[in-house]
Amino acid sequence: MEANVIPEQLGSDDQLGNVALGETELAIGALGDDDAGTDAGALYVAELPGNPPTAAFTASPTSGKVPLTVRFEDNSQGQITSWLWDFGNGYLSTLRDPVFTFQEVGTFTVTLTISGPCGSEVLSKDNFIQVEARGPRARPR
Repeated sequence: MEANVIPEQLGSDDQLGNVALGETELAIGALGDDDAGTDAGALYVAELPGNPPTAAFTASPTSGKVPLTVRFEDNSQGQITSWLWDFGNGYLSTLRDPVFTFQEVGTFTVTLTISGPCGSEVLSKDNFIQVEARGPRARPR
């Protein structure tokens, strides 16, 4: 990936010097920058472009009788700052690893939307959770 990080206000005689590279930022020294006085120098910091996150998740259990309590686990990769889970029945969660109890019988599509400084991604798993009705209870004798 390429990106232009040279500051717009950089003059032709500002003499770029030392460079420091961090995980998310790049720092460039300009030894002859005159903005703060004759040859005072300056430090320019630029945020590095990154890759958008990749959404992934698992859950356990994915089927059973009502009420069914499911533990969802986010396995997404990249810089992530927010999570939005849609359990396919009108209920949502913003937790990273929610635990949700399905109270209705049915088959549910679960969707995870993740967002971070470099973008967002949506992953839907169709018919992911199957909740069955409880059978009739036997009467004690």
